[in-house]
Amino acid sequence: MVQVCVCVAGAPAYCTHGFDLSFGGHRLDGTSVLSEIDGPRLNGHVFQQSSFATHAVVHRNGLVRMPNDLDLAPLAVLGCGVQTGAGTVLEALDVQPGSS
Repeated sequence: MVQVCVCVAGAPAYCTHGFDLSFGGHRLDGTSVLSEIDGPRLNGHVFQQSSFATHAVVHRNGLVRMPNDLDLAPLAVLGCGVQTGAGTVLEALDVQPGSS
């Protein structure tokens, strides 16, 4: 059974179980999508993802399709750095068009 977290205003970053999901190493119900072949469950889901792995199981909402021949290295900063900075400027600081 997969448990759904309750979030404030539909913002996953403010999930009431955010800490457990980010640092617990598994889903809220104790399951994991990761395991050894015919072996024990592996803890993953660091920051609710598997960013330190060579393969990841993610929800389709977390995917962006890219052309096969695209160099992915320059895009790496988009996943955290740009989104965090943009979120801070647009949401927390509420910077308006034309301001500096």
